[in-house]
Amino acid sequence: MTPDAAGRTRRVRRTRTGTAAARHREELAEELATTMARWGLVAYHRMRVVARRHLLSFNELVVVAELLARPDGLSGSEVAAVTGLGSGGVTQILARLEERELVVRDPDPDDRRRLFARATPEARQLLWPDLTDLDVRFLLDGIPTAWVEYVSLFVGRATDRGYRQVQSLRDRLPRDLAAWHRDPRGPDTGPA
Repeated sequence: MTPDAAGRTRRVRRTRTGTAAARHREELAEELATTMARWGLVAYHRMRVVARRHLLSFNELVVVAELLARPDGLSGSEVAAVTGLGSGGVTQILARLEERELVVRDPDPDDRRRLFARATPEARQLLWPDLTDLDVRFLLDGIPTAWVEYVSLFVGRATDRGYRQVQSLRDRLPRDLAAWHRDPRGPDTGPA
């Protein structure tokens, strides 16, 4: 029995199939969360290997990959915000990438003090295949188009959610570091 809006109790029917379906959905969500975490690790290791293969630092590859994903380019402060790197570090990285002809920096037509960084066609030719060769067409063989659309939607949502989670973690970082100084066991530890 559960109370309704007026406070009266009423009987709620739950079918076994509804409960079983909800339980199954929860199990799938847990399995997917584990798989997505593993995928994040695979992506990290892949980026490290690609960086080494092209004689780039990990942060240099992260910057160039972000610029490759954004053909219109980003300002230095936008690169810093997206990657979580400091503005001074981003300036040095962009200079090194520009020296290697992987990035160009052009003045903003609206504000000449601001520079926009863009990946060069050479960067796209050199790095894009290593960054995007996931053999997706092979993975999608035999899957109906409608399902592929759902997969695409899910991956897009997961990516957006991932960016928001990273930003949230960055925002919490000062508080967490302060907590570490107060209690070396960690910011989320409480009484045992």
